Amino acid sequence: MAEPALERELAALPADPRQLAARLEYAKDSARRIWDPPRMPWFTDHTPDNHSLRIVHLLSQTLEHLQTTPRRLQPVELFLLLSACYLHDIGMQDLAKNGLPHQRFTEAEWDLVRDEHPSIVKDWIVTRTRATNTTQFRIDLGDKPEPYLELLALICQGHGSKFFDATVADLDRIHDRFDGYPIRGAMLTALLMMGDELEINQQRATPAKEENPREAVSELHHSVNMYATSVSVGSAAVDTSRQPTIELTTPADENLVWLVTDWLGRSSRLRRAAATRSSSVRATGSCGSKSR
Repeated sequence: MAEPALERELAALPADPRQLAARLEYAKDSARRIWDPPRMPWFTDHTPDNHSLRIVHLLSQTLEHLQTTPRRLQPVELFLLLSACYLHDIGMQDLAKNGLPHQRFTEAEWDLVRDEHPSIVKDWIVTRTRATNTTQFRIDLGDKPEPYLELLALICQGHGSKFFDATVADLDRIHDRFDGYPIRGAMLTALLMMGDELEINQQRATPAKEENPREAVSELHHSVNMYATSVSVGSAAVDTSRQPTIELTTPADENLVWLVTDWLGRSSRLRRAAATRSSSVRATGSCGSKSR
């Protein structure tokens, strides 16, 4: 997969005194280390070189026009958004739930893994970036990362729908400026959430194994991704008119048809809700789909 346009833009900065491009590579390497190996290989793929990379491609399409305007993402905003794309799901690797080994997890514990991972990421980015040990779960953002930690941690947390409103409220209380520019934290969080919701793809539908049968929610995630052949954000002269297109292979099972379309409908509502929280960019509208 080619390097996404937003990453090329960050790498091509004529001057980079903050070493943002290098910091992004540190963030990507940290995500790869934390995800090696995936602790729940039967879950839908959340790894950085697949799921995260495709999110960055989708956001590159979404922001193509915005980045040619005075309202474009500034370098620190680009760094925060891209780093969040790669780090936002690392909390899925935390299996410390209710004092049980994961072999004894019930659906309740697996639900905790999903439900809590955004807040786990927020905590890890603050605590494990400052850690001095070199364990698998240390996060590296280069030298003197402190100016970026709170913002990055909150943006990552906000991709979880139940955390979104509270996270945006916290971000609205932060008035940090970098090189004279304010950080539009609510917009960056909304973009991450939208990109994450849009990233459905057959390559994410990991096969189940006999020793790791999928529980009900994992099976639903698997089905939604199994029947999505492509997602793209079409080009348009005006950024606000862009609409996502999702191409589907129609499931033969009528129950699956309902589950998949209901999922896409809920995702579309989430993306619209996220978009309304930012006055700087509206990158989504109704969810278009094609069946084939």
